[in-house]
Amino acid sequence: MKRSVSFVLAAILPLILFPWFVPTPANQLDFWLMWLVAMFILALPMVYAEVALAYRSGNEPLSGIQKLTREADVSAIWRGSIWFGVLVALTVSAYLISWSSTALLPTLTQLGIEGVPTFAVMLGLMVIAVILSMLGSITAVVGLICAIVGLGMTLVNGIADFSLQMTPVTLAEWGRAVMLALVSVGAGSGLYWFANAGNGIDYTSKPSATKAVLPIWAVQLIAGGVALVVASVKTSAPSDMMQIANVITAIGSVCLASALIYYARQILSTRFGRVLAILIALLLGLLLVVIPGAILLMLLVILVSVSVLMLSIFTGWLMKISHLRKSMNFSSEGFYNIWRIAIRILVPLAVLVGLAGWLAGWVN
Repeated sequence: MKRSVSFVLAAILPLILFPWFVPTPANQLDFWLMWLVAMFILALPMVYAEVALAYRSGNEPLSGIQKLTREADVSAIWRGSIWFGVLVALTVSAYLISWSSTALLPTLTQLGIEGVPTFAVMLGLMVIAVILSMLGSITAVVGLICAIVGLGMTLVNGIADFSLQMTPVTLAEWGRAVMLALVSVGAGSGLYWFANAGNGIDYTSKPSATKAVLPIWAVQLIAGGVALVVASVKTSAPSDMMQIANVITAIGSVCLASALIYYARQILSTRFGRVLAILIALLLGLLLVVIPGAILLMLLVILVSVSVLMLSIFTGWLMKISHLRKSMNFSSEGFYNIWRIAIRILVPLAVLVGLAGWLAGWVN
């Protein structure tokens, strides 16, 4: 995965994943303000952390975390954050496949293919996604194109409702905003670490992490804003145009799933070899995709929370200060101190409160 794919992922993840966490109705101003806060205090520090770890280690996540834990002289248990990241990528892929299967069923019925169980479509699409992952990260580009076309057709076929309204702020709403910010930017998955490791960068010249992070974060914000507009679109009734839009978006979702599986396979192959990595990714994908959607989403929220907590604690509390400062190469010491406060205190606290809010909302 090349560095340029970072921008593709930064765009496609919010465009496709936003509907998972958007409240109903979608025009709740307080929710989107909380999402912006979460993007500043959670998503931005975490992207900085992943890029800094890539710069410091000079290796992909699994090999890099081994090097970094030895440098920090800490327990190997912290290497588990990478395995949680792999599970995050595969769980997101499974949820994408689950949604795509539901979206494609009406089309299959119209084509005369009736009586096909939903789980059979899910399993078939998961196998297809694993096969497509052999093509590498190019499937993310195809997925982005499909997502843009599908969402564009949705906008043309509906009317956007921009009448924002304030609603009572609740802990559950904060939990939804936090998980939206984390999942839609791929925080804790190791994607941006993987995308920025190697690539011929001369790490001895101390490149600034800001030059890599801020453009990615800006794309995430813009894509999130577009997804917000699409989420507010209201359609009067189902139409052929909307059905075509759903099919195109479903194809984009399968392509995104294959790109995430590609990332998971690359990490797994470092430990198990290419062939076994494919089999493990396929087996885990098939097991995850048959889990009911609500439970799968809860599993994703827990995995993301644990992964982000482990990475934030490792980078903020366990790594040597001098190592991260050199890796980030901020223009001033003040910027580094702000990031350090965020990654050590704000990120763990916000994630824990957000997880509590999500669990409270899920129980209720």
